[in-house]
Amino acid sequence: MLQVCRDAEQWRAEGFLKDNHPADAFLEFWHGYDAIPDPAREFKFHPKRRWLFDFAWLDQMVAVEVHGATFAGGRHVRGTGFDKDREKVNAATAMGWAVFEVTTTMLRKDPAAFVSQVSATIAGR
Repeated sequence: MLQVCRDAEQWRAEGFLKDNHPADAFLEFWHGYDAIPDPAREFKFHPKRRWLFDFAWLDQMVAVEVHGATFAGGRHVRGTGFDKDREKVNAATAMGWAVFEVTTTMLRKDPAAFVSQVSATIAGR
């Protein structure tokens, strides 16, 4: 089980997520827990497509995709964008990647649970 540090609790109380991009919020939470190692950012995982993972742990083939603006009609929830995201995640899965997807709401609601899932998967690979 991950232990929350005082800075992460303070981060949550101060509403860091409200004022920052969700990807930055995830990374800040990742650093606020005893989750290691640090991920690569904006990693191009596919040999032919220009697809990027928001965060990737290369040796373990684990990735995190952060989706913001899910309730504001953002790209990830509109028809074409949603379809393209599924194509990307399916291709990554076929290549052996474990891909976790998180929304702003999920980070706001229970970031420790999400970080714990990702951390446990990294440790198990």
